[in-house]
Amino acid sequence: MIIDLSKKIREIFKRSQTAMNIVITFVSRVSTALFLFLTMVIISRHFGVEAKGIFTMFFFLPELIFNIGHLGIGNSNIYYISQDKELSKKMFYNTVIQTIVMSALLSLLFLMAYWFNPNIMGKLNPVYIYWSLMLVPFIFLEKYLQSIFVGNQKFKLFNLLLFISKVVTFVITMILVYIYSQSL
Repeated sequence: MIIDLSKKIREIFKRSQTAMNIVITFVSRVSTALFLFLTMVIISRHFGVEAKGIFTMFFFLPELIFNIGHLGIGNSNIYYISQDKELSKKMFYNTVIQTIVMSALLSLLFLMAYWFNPNIMGKLNPVYIYWSLMLVPFIFLEKYLQSIFVGNQKFKLFNLLLFISKVVTFVITMILVYIYSQSL
């Protein structure tokens, strides 16, 4: 009974690209969640509550800036590429230009707001804010590339990009833990 069910499930996955994409996406999301969980545990254990807040701000600020300034470009990429696959190359170049322009413009606007009112970030060391703003172009590019991959229905690349970004976050955290432990 169980063997027959297992054979049927394998057969479905061999025939259905959609089912395979669902499984790959699920595994990618679970592994991404595990890396984020490990990152938060390591930060909490090695740096304490205050530093956890700094790390959270460090990764939250670029995401906030992206959410303010994405202008639905990712959604339009998905729509237009799914309508005409030939647009993919043109959309990629437009996306790179939009990434540069929007991330620079929004980072500059945030910096101006911060310079006029430093209290918007509390008593946080400005160095953390400047380092965090350096992530903005990468966040824009990551999100826009994900939309291009979805529009082209390349879910493996979409999930790979998502997974790699969380692994990079984990590696950066491990490097910071190592630097911090060496300074004690």
